[in-house]
Amino acid sequence: MDFRDLTYFITVAREQNISRASEKLFVSQPALSETIARLEKRVGCALFLRQQHGLMLTKEGEAFAETARKIIQIKDEMEEEIHTVTRGYSGRIRLGISHLFSGVLLPKALPEFRIQRPNVEIVVNNQTSSVLERMLMDDELDVVIMVESKPNEQLVLQVLFYEQILLAVSPQNPIAALGVPDPGEDYPFLSPELLQGQLFILSQEKMRLRESAEAFFAAENISYKTGIITASVETANRLAAYNSGIAFIPAIYAETIDTSPKPSYFTTGDSLKDWTVAIGWRKKHKQDQLLQDFARIFKESI
Repeated sequence: MDFRDLTYFITVAREQNISRASEKLFVSQPALSETIARLEKRVGCALFLRQQHGLMLTKEGEAFAETARKIIQIKDEMEEEIHTVTRGYSGRIRLGISHLFSGVLLPKALPEFRIQRPNVEIVVNNQTSSVLERMLMDDELDVVIMVESKPNEQLVLQVLFYEQILLAVSPQNPIAALGVPDPGEDYPFLSPELLQGQLFILSQEKMRLRESAEAFFAAENISYKTGIITASVETANRLAAYNSGIAFIPAIYAETIDTSPKPSYFTTGDSLKDWTVAIGWRKKHKQDQLLQDFARIFKESI
């Protein structure tokens, strides 16, 4: 008796018909009938009642079927566990990350991951956080680095860091001279009251940066003008430097940008919330050793 015999038996029990079961299993009817006869001889009793229109499990057959299903389930679970362990050393990861973080984080993390897991192929997809989350839910990606938004019970999320959002203001804008030192902060503070009626450069709708800006405007009751809408943080930053409006810029970008001219950067009211940047994957893959290893190495490297 082996796993194949048990699988054949379970299929016959489910189909209640040798002909249909043989089609499902892609084996001949005689071979399948021989397997059932061999099982019955092995256990010493009839497992099926032969009827005119098919087969029906005997009482003994029902008990045997229940045990057979448990054995097959244990086998499948064992194989999956072995697979998740061995997959930690080879395989493929479809990684989603925004353009904003890609150029800053990946050069820090991926070389170390390649050293520890040289046989793993990584395919990088750059999208906005909202698109990345959708792609993850649609199984188009295995793991994402994104800005958290609404809670999602189907995801496993591990916080990587908290990202401050700054205002990028041209030195030519008169309010840039009104910033004051902010104790404990790397950037001066600009009062939200000074932003009333100002012209802004905003991200496209449904982008996390746009959502942060709109939440800030609403919380501070700021009336503003929209001058330019762009999906590019780099474009928004450069336009702000040339006094085309005020832009919202993540601190990680402001700290790494090296192009001139640069705008002045400011903190502002507590209503402009920090981002929670996390690495995440589907809960149904929470035991995947490769994804766990990737998350661990990524967190240790950045």
